[in-house]
Amino acid sequence: ELGITMPTLYYYFSSKEELLMSIMLSVLVRLTDGCKKALSGVRGHEARFREAVRFHVCFHCESPEETTIVDTEMRALSAENRTQIIELRDRYEAIFRDILQDGLTKGAFDVPDANIATFALLSMLTGVIGWYRAGGRFTPAEIAEMHVALALKGVLLAR
Repeated sequence: ELGITMPTLYYYFSSKEELLMSIMLSVLVRLTDGCKKALSGVRGHEARFREAVRFHVCFHCESPEETTIVDTEMRALSAENRTQIIELRDRYEAIFRDILQDGLTKGAFDVPDANIATFALLSMLTGVIGWYRAGGRFTPAEIAEMHVALALKGVLLAR
């Protein structure tokens, strides 16, 4: 689409790994900063949970190629670069873990462990990249709302 050849990429990147790192860093920074921005001013564990889920699903629907790279290509990184990406990923996961732990501490969420719940939740939400297609029956926002409803049923204390 850009009208450049593969060798031209190496004018800007010294290796495939540098290109991969650039993509992963960009995605993880945009994901984390975007989620923090979406949560800015949102109060209450349930409202924050809803907003974080919405943001995550919409981001993944709107950037499926990039998020797939982050989710599947970590094995291609050197140990040093992998460590850097894992640190960024862990910061993003901490947003969800903190929301879940807050709800758990306040007695509103019912999960056996905030860490395991975070991993399970993010796996479910990220799964959208495997089947979502632009122009399908539902918009990203509609899909996000369905995920919010499903996810809330999984964490809320029975009322």
